[in-house]
This record gives sequence, structure tokens and C-alpha cells, in this order.
Amino acid sequence: DYDALRAANEAPQNNCDGVEGPCAHVMSEIWPGQRQVWKDAEQEGLIEPVGNNGRTASYYWYIPKFVAQEDPSLTVSYGLGGEQNRRKLAQRFK
Repeated sequence: DYDALRAANEAPQNNCDGVEGPCAHVMSEIWPGQRQVWKDAEQEGLIEPVGNNGRTASYYWYIPKFVAQEDPSLTVSYGLGGEQNRRKLAQRFK
């Protein structure tokens, strides 16, 4: 929330104590849809330019081993698409 960052920068001595509403010094995640807002905040001096920390986001689908053994189609995201698989998932994980 860029307003929270702005509130922290505008707070006395950059201290969020006593600030009403959101107040933050760190925004740990920036998603691709926020690139322009990020650039604008940099130009405003609201945030400092940062480099890559070496991490990239990954998403994983965890299922119990016995489920994978019973139905290997659930071990890949392709096996999760479509109406038939949606019903299968609903039945398995109800």
C-alpha cells in the first residue's frame, strides 16, 4: 500500500507510532501490475530504488503422497483444468 509508505515518510521522524491508519516502511512484494505505480513512487522519492534480491516467486501444489499415487493427474496443473477435473477435485477434497 503506497499510501502506507507515504504515511511513514511523512510521520514525525519517520516513526509510525501514533499515526492513524496504515503506516509502513517496507513493501516486501511488488507484482507486475504495479510497475508504473512503483516507478512513480521512485520518482516522487517515496521509495528508494532496489536491486533484485535473487529470489523469484514460485507456486507449488502440495498434495499428500497417497493422493498422488491414487490419481497421478493431480500432480500437474494440467490435470486440474476443465469441468470434469473440477468435479473430481470437489469430490476428493470435500
